[in-house]
Amino acid sequence: QDAGSIVDILGYVLNDIIIYVFTIGVNTLFSNMKFKEFRQKNFLQNESYHDPLTNIYNRRYVERYVDLHFDGTSEWAMFLLDVDNFKLVNDKLGHEYGDELLCRISDNLRNIFRKTDCVARIGGDEFVILMPKIEDRNSVIEKTKSILACFPIEVEDSNGYQSINVSVSIGIAFTRIGVNTTYEEMYRKADEFMYKAKEKGKGVAVMEGMNGKREQMIV
Repeated sequence: QDAGSIVDILGYVLNDIIIYVFTIGVNTLFSNMKFKEFRQKNFLQNESYHDPLTNIYNRRYVERYVDLHFDGTSEWAMFLLDVDNFKLVNDKLGHEYGDELLCRISDNLRNIFRKTDCVARIGGDEFVILMPKIEDRNSVIEKTKSILACFPIEVEDSNGYQSINVSVSIGIAFTRIGVNTTYEEMYRKADEFMYKAKEKGKGVAVMEGMNGKREQMIV
């Protein structure tokens, strides 16, 4: 009888161990599945908000950034950059040289701006930078001068037979405190000043003036 009791007890213990191990295994399996699902969602979200070539943000992220963070309590600046002679680089030297140029410009912009600023490529050879909560426009002017100092960039083919000098035209627009705005409105204003920079000979920046005053050119 004592031997039978011991066998029964061992059976119960073994049964409990099997259930415990099975439970841990199932929980671990589901935890791993949830973690993989989280990683997959995070990866897809990261992909949807980043430019695949340069790995900086894309237009979709900039639009979301404005929607989430702009509240009209501070002044923001939007820089719109268009690369001059970019089509010539692609046509004369090849798209691989154009891609390398875009990556180089992206790296320069990342190094110039703050981590709190939003640096993005919104398509082709156009870049947008948002500077939120600026205290004065002198900081914007200094950032603009830093961008222009990176140009011209000479793009040369591997044999050294052809080279193209590339500059950048910049339009800068500002929001107004107490006035609500959207990404499209900010972009439209910055685009207007960017084309004025093109008209002035390229390789310069045109900034929106204070209180509707005449725009300011930065070289």
